[in-house]
Amino acid sequence: MQLIALAIYNRQGAVRRLDFETGKLNILTGKSKTGKSAVLDIIDYCLGRDEVILPVGLITDVASWFALIVSIDSGRFLIARPNPETARNSRVMFSVGDESLNFPAMNQLQVNTDTTVLREQLSERIGVQQYRIETPSNRLTAAFDVSIRQALFLCFQKQTEIASQQYLFHRQAEGYVRDALRDTLPY
Repeated sequence: MQLIALAIYNRQGAVRRLDFETGKLNILTGKSKTGKSAVLDIIDYCLGRDEVILPVGLITDVASWFALIVSIDSGRFLIARPNPETARNSRVMFSVGDESLNFPAMNQLQVNTDTTVLREQLSERIGVQQYRIETPSNRLTAAFDVSIRQALFLCFQKQTEIASQQYLFHRQAEGYVRDALRDTLPY
């Protein structure tokens, strides 16, 4: 899976777009307080995270929709999510297309599925076999299905994670993420 582009739609329908170079490591650089750290949170949200972790402020005040175009094999997929109004949100627009798939006008964005279906679709398309992790009874975490969500911990890193001598993987400091990594790494 390759990230092609990220878009943020404001309330008037204007689009701010960030294109990625496929087949290469993409590193965001720039001045402090310009939204670089929020990009990974927006990508994580677009790729099916139910818990909303978007930084409150200018982006969430102005944004209406967040959208991501990804490429898997020869297909392209548009994933768009409305700016959430609560701390948990599972609403998604998911579209399948070819190389010509691009961001639509805002009035064409419409929720058509939820994050559970999104995770299943993306997991299947990247080749994650269905597998359920049963957690030991001495842990507070519940059993879960392996999906693209665990794979993403191995694909992204924030600046603070890169600089840390304690953590190797994205969000590893979060207890349930650490456990999920330990449980799924052998898979």
